[in-house]
Amino acid sequence: MRSVGLVATASYLPERWLTAAEIGERSGIPEQVILEKFGLRGKHIAAENEHVSDLSVRAAENLLAETGFDPKDI
Repeated sequence: MRSVGLVATASYLPERWLTAAEIGERSGIPEQVILEKFGLRGKHIAAENEHVSDLSVRAAENLLAETGFDPKDI
């Protein structure tokens, strides 16, 4: 019997960073509320040309590089 399990996980965060001040400007919520009540200093957001599938591919590439796993073995 062959067992199945997770060996590692990986993630990818877009480079673009939206500050709490920018979130406040866009939402109309004061920056202090964003910081103190929501606990956000900012957040990563995808670029205009980045899609969920692009972020997933980058995470998968990170995972394969980190583990040395050959994608041909999948």
